[in-house]
Amino acid sequence: MNTDWDEIKRLAADFQKAQLSSTLARLSERNCIEVVSLLLEKGLIDLVFTTDGKEYLTHDHLRREIEDELYVNGGRINLVELSKSLCVDLQKIQPVAEQIAQEDVKITLILGQLISSDYIVRIASEINERLNQNGEVNISELTGAYDLPSDFLLHEIVEKNLGRIIFGKQDSSNPRLLYTSAFISRCKARIRGALAGITKPTPLTAILNQTGIQERIFFSLTNDVSLTGTITSRSTAGSYIPHVYTKTQSEWVKNFFKQNGYLEYESVTALGVGSDPKPFIQKQLSAANKLTFLDKCVVGQRIIDQVESTLEESIATSSFLDVSTILPSVIGEQDIEKLIQIILTPSKQRLTQMFGTLIVTTKYIDNLLKPVYIIAETNAKASVDSGAYQKFIAEKTIKKDFETEEAIGKVDKREERRKKAAGGKAGGGAQGRETKTKSTKKHQRGGKNKDFDDSGSDDDFAAVSKKNKKDQQLDIVHVHEIKKAIKETLENDGLDDIVNEIANFYHVQISKYAQNKAQEFYEASLQNSMQNRKQNHSALQDKLNVLLNDIRLYEKGLKMFTSTETQAQLTKYLLKSLGVDFCNEISFYIAIESELSFPNTLSNQLTTEQRTRIAAECEASFKQPLMAVNKSLNGTVEEFLTAAENILAPCSMILKKIDKKKDKQIILTHKQGLLDQLYKCNDPSLVLHLASLVIFTIATGNMLHASGKFVSSILDFLALGILSDDDNIQLMKFHEFVLMLFRAENDEMKAELNVKLDEMIPKIKDMAANFKKISKNKDDRED
Repeated sequence: MNTDWDEIKRLAADFQKAQLSSTLARLSERNCIEVVSLLLEKGLIDLVFTTDGKEYLTHDHLRREIEDELYVNGGRINLVELSKSLCVDLQKIQPVAEQIAQEDVKITLILGQLISSDYIVRIASEINERLNQNGEVNISELTGAYDLPSDFLLHEIVEKNLGRIIFGKQDSSNPRLLYTSAFISRCKARIRGALAGITKPTPLTAILNQTGIQERIFFSLTNDVSLTGTITSRSTAGSYIPHVYTKTQSEWVKNFFKQNGYLEYESVTALGVGSDPKPFIQKQLSAANKLTFLDKCVVGQRIIDQVESTLEESIATSSFLDVSTILPSVIGEQDIEKLIQIILTPSKQRLTQMFGTLIVTTKYIDNLLKPVYIIAETNAKASVDSGAYQKFIAEKTIKKDFETEEAIGKVDKREERRKKAAGGKAGGGAQGRETKTKSTKKHQRGGKNKDFDDSGSDDDFAAVSKKNKKDQQLDIVHVHEIKKAIKETLENDGLDDIVNEIANFYHVQISKYAQNKAQEFYEASLQNSMQNRKQNHSALQDKLNVLLNDIRLYEKGLKMFTSTETQAQLTKYLLKSLGVDFCNEISFYIAIESELSFPNTLSNQLTTEQRTRIAAECEASFKQPLMAVNKSLNGTVEEFLTAAENILAPCSMILKKIDKKKDKQIILTHKQGLLDQLYKCNDPSLVLHLASLVIFTIATGNMLHASGKFVSSILDFLALGILSDDDNIQLMKFHEFVLMLFRAENDEMKAELNVKLDEMIPKIKDMAANFKKISKNKDDRED
């Protein structure tokens, strides 16, 4: 190796000699490049090229220049900038810089930068100066200021120079924070002063704003500050509560409860004890008091004892107690009701009834309802006398029987399907092979509208009974009757505001009592019914004969009209009124004879379905004639009279023969009855109706059964030669005014028409009373 180096030195000497020689002996630049390239190829020399390619550097010279640049730049230089200043490629400088950092302990390579120990000492001095000025230093802030990693600053600069160049203290919870002792003392003094000065719950933000201390420093130093007797606690909301404030809260709660016997939650919450004041109240009072926590307040035993003593006095005197009158006004109705539930023991509940905040003794209620029970008995007897109760019993029985049959039919079908499903081994079908039929189940759809389902249980009858229980009640005593009976007593006692509540509450109980009484009266009436049966049979026969005779006479009157349409309408009206009355009477009779539990009362009305039901379930001897007479209501009068005569025979009744003399007397009596009604009537429309019927009866000698809607047809009939021109004009004018009254839309017009009609009513009455039949022969005149 030495031989080679000696050879290189000789070549260099020769090279220098050649350069110093005359021009003829010098090498050209191209020759020099070729020589150097040859030496590099043979590995005889190791040089570093500059980026511009004009110079060569040895590694030793490059290292010296790097060290010189580091010194010139104050002990810190970036390798990229160094590459630019030396015009050497960064890849050539990188390994040299790493070698320098490895060989020299005073130089450090970090993040592409060379840093000397002198620079580190200078940074440590600057950090110490910053610490002395601010009292605190954060490594994260230094990272941004010096553009160095935080770990390098912490471990290589701060920690190694702490106590030697940097005089401070690391935070125990965060070693990246540095404080001076003076700064810590100042912060403690500020915290101690701020916490000692507050007199009410104070948010942390307010304390921090006042003291100017950062939140992290505040929390780290709070435990080191002596706060005994100053701060009670710190709330979850971040507020500090002073001891004096907590003491004031406790004294206020104790004094208020001692004086009033209760505490309202809102008032306690307003003291600042939190959203749930119950734990605070329990902590302050439960040791010496028996507390009852309600929805909006807490009460002591003193108030409960007061209510109990007053209630016992009310029970002893058979009166009532409004609990709200003896309790503080701040206790709401819900709390009062809850308190009453606590006070009312089972024994007291049997003696009282509660209506809101009012406790009424049962003895007071019994005295209050005595008139109501009298009304219930009266109404029960009236319902039996009128037949309403009997009708209710009959309808309930029919409905029950119908539902029972329907349920039995569906249950039978279900059982039949089950048998078929279970016995699928019959030999006839499927070529004699054993088969098994899968049991299907029909799912209920719209079950709310069905009483039974094919897949229902054996309790179908009970389900139907429960569903229709409400429909099977007879309202004998109405709520308004109860109100009327108890209103005066309650108003005198100042309890008029619970009239409706008491009436509705006891309506079911009183209705049940009334139904029991009605059942008693009904059973008593049944015992007497057998004795009066013969008398009733005779009376019914006479009544049915009168109805049929009236229908026959009314038929003669409606046949006086030439219009077929008018005759048909009058016939329909006659059968739907008197004909239906006949059918109702005979149906009631047959129902009783067939023991269908129908009431033996002739004043009741039956629907078409009920009459059809009776005809379907009565004895065989009544069935066909009763169906025929019900069907004839939609036919002619002749058909009805024939069917009516046929139904009387099975009922052991006789249709009396026609007596023309009696018919004439009946017509005269009917006319006189119409005149009596006319004299007593002042309603214009009814006066017109009665007058037209009177004139028709006098003019034709026949009765007419017509409603008000046939007045126009009657007047048209009378205008055809029956009324004089003056009477006809007057009657038509009156009719026109009546129609205008019905159509009038304002009160002024109605009043004007009423005046005109009132003036004409006496004339119309006189016309009807004094009307005489107009005839060409004097012998035909009638008075």
